[in-house]
Amino acid sequence: MSQPEQAPDPDTVVVLCNNCGGDGWTAQPTLAILNGQPQTVISRRECPWCRGNGRRKGFQPPV
Repeated sequence: MSQPEQAPDPDTVVVLCNNCGGDGWTAQPTLAILNGQPQTVISRRECPWCRGNGRRKGFQPPV
């Protein structure tokens, strides 16, 4: 069972992840042999920066 997502601090700005653009996934190019020809196959994997959430803590503005 996954834990519920905690609400961010009210002073913290939540922004889109720079790595995945808010999708939660990044492209993982892999070499594959299709019909005897080497080709690149793109598969998705969970974004390591935001862990699939698509959002990250941004900056904390001064008080």
